[in-house]
Amino acid sequence: MKPKHVILCLLDAASARHMSCYGYHRKTTPNIDALAEEGVIFRKCFSPANYTICGCGSIHTGRYAENHGVWFLEKRLEDDDLTFAETMRRAGYTTAGWASNLYASSHMGYNIGFEHFDDFTNGAHGHTPARDDMYGQEQEYHARFGKWLEETSERRTFAYIHFMPPHEEYEAPEKFRFKWAKPYPGAPNTKAQTLMNWEQGKAPYTQQDIDYVRDLYDEYFLYADYNVGLVIEKLKELGMWDDTLFILLSDHGEAFMEHGFTLHNTTMYDEMIHVPLVIKLPKGMEPKRKDIDALVELIDIYPTVADMLGIELPEGTVDGKSLLPLMQGTADKIKDYSFSRSAHSVTPILSVRTLKHKYIYNQMTGKSELYDLEKDPLEKTDVILDNKKIAANLHTLLKPALEYYRKERGE
Repeated sequence: MKPKHVILCLLDAASARHMSCYGYHRKTTPNIDALAEEGVIFRKCFSPANYTICGCGSIHTGRYAENHGVWFLEKRLEDDDLTFAETMRRAGYTTAGWASNLYASSHMGYNIGFEHFDDFTNGAHGHTPARDDMYGQEQEYHARFGKWLEETSERRTFAYIHFMPPHEEYEAPEKFRFKWAKPYPGAPNTKAQTLMNWEQGKAPYTQQDIDYVRDLYDEYFLYADYNVGLVIEKLKELGMWDDTLFILLSDHGEAFMEHGFTLHNTTMYDEMIHVPLVIKLPKGMEPKRKDIDALVELIDIYPTVADMLGIELPEGTVDGKSLLPLMQGTADKIKDYSFSRSAHSVTPILSVRTLKHKYIYNQMTGKSELYDLEKDPLEKTDVILDNKKIAANLHTLLKPALEYYRKERGE
């Protein structure tokens, strides 16, 4: 049986570490928790980048940054790129996308293959809508998405819907506020500049300040989860749920001074690159395994759906691998390594990880780090001095990317 409907639902800046289905101590994601119970949860999914432009490029193409080429705002996909959406369109699916983040919009070429793409920015070289406008916009999302579903429910459909929450400024609607965050005199706002001032030493802060901002993020996450629930509710209302392949994901995580940084874009530690991936299969395609610890990446989603549909992608189309063998229980792993990069243009920080180790190389400073993830999952102790051979072997895996950026710099 092949899925009649394929829905990708992305929550921007949603850290897996802050989700109750991933073991977080707060019930931040009740709807996604229920989705994970019904479907498959991937515990160790990582983004190829710690920021939206590049992470979304990998989702839409199944490729690493060095192969899709969209790693800053002045880049975009080529019109003839065989994107995820274009593959689905060629397979006979009606395709549509919604994305309010400029960095996930048609400006980046991420509308390629979509017959309808509503990016709420008109593809403009500007900025995403002001936060004050976002709540109404999210409701408009649901209205437009729901109308499209009603019009296309009898056809085979592919939809990509990209919600901004829980991306900063972490301002949830009133009904979701004050569940965990308790206002106090001098409490900081959550504007990006305020948080960056902390990490740059330009403004004082206390642990209470950090905890307060994290609490606001968790409340906003609860609101993000609410939006996921509305999408699922609409699919059920139209009788589409049993025929739907539903994929919940994020483009990158979010930091709260775990390593001296906030937000995202900067480091290769897991708080910025560990992302959720939950897949609910159509009725009749029940998985053999529902809770998977194997190493996977966002680039694997596109080839997975192609595999489910029996589509053979041209050689070299994607860097990712199908997740089907993991879900069917015919394989315990599909890869040994995952790769990520930061937002530092032609000198990004690069990382390569196995299930046991993570190696980080900073092209700007020349510094290398190595972490034993089994003994030190929070990446607090750099063990490179005692494990130089392991670090050297992992560094070798980064050579193609390093050569790519040397050429980009004209060296």
